[in-house]
Amino acid sequence: MNIIPDAHTHLDFVSQGVPAVVNSVSVDDWQQVAQLCQGHPILLPAFGIHPWSVTAQLCADKSWADRLDSLLSSVPNASVGEVGLDRSTSISLDMQTRILERQLDIALQHNCAVSIHCFKAFDILIPIIRRYHLTYIMHGYSGSAQITKQLLETDCYFSFGMIRHNRLDKLRTIVPPIPKERLLVESDGKVEADLEQTADTLAQLCGITPEQLCDNFDAAF
Repeated sequence: MNIIPDAHTHLDFVSQGVPAVVNSVSVDDWQQVAQLCQGHPILLPAFGIHPWSVTAQLCADKSWADRLDSLLSSVPNASVGEVGLDRSTSISLDMQTRILERQLDIALQHNCAVSIHCFKAFDILIPIIRRYHLTYIMHGYSGSAQITKQLLETDCYFSFGMIRHNRLDKLRTIVPPIPKERLLVESDGKVEADLEQTADTLAQLCGITPEQLCDNFDAAF
């Protein structure tokens, strides 16, 4: 039986025995993520600055970028995450964009995957990621059919977390056009998340199998 891997979780919510990508949210937890994954080979580290963690100090002090570059050089199988843009926070989109682009510059140097958080900012995000030829994981994906069509023109995977019943109608328009090899499932560190249930729902929508989800995880990361 295939153990379905978790494409996006966080430090305090790692399920024993489940392959997973452990995402950081700020400079402060990079070392913890590295240490956790070093002791558990099925866990893959992701180092990044979440848009909610962006500050003016980070924009002015570039030492974090050197540290990120060093981590990606020294930690096997590392990716960049969780990074992105979010209109729900008071942090300016200008500052968020500057930090995101610097992280994408570094990811490009190391040719590593990038886990993207985006909330109501796809109009800014999509032109940015088109400039960087990287593999992207659209974490907790909830974009429209039109946004999905635009993202399919890039090297994107679409990662789905808990699928609530009231979202099914929307997902019936979004999921079927996505190639099966671009789908992933995730917990996002939510204790109530059920990867198998999410996989079952995707299977009902497009026929994807657990084996395909495992293959997609390996290909993405």
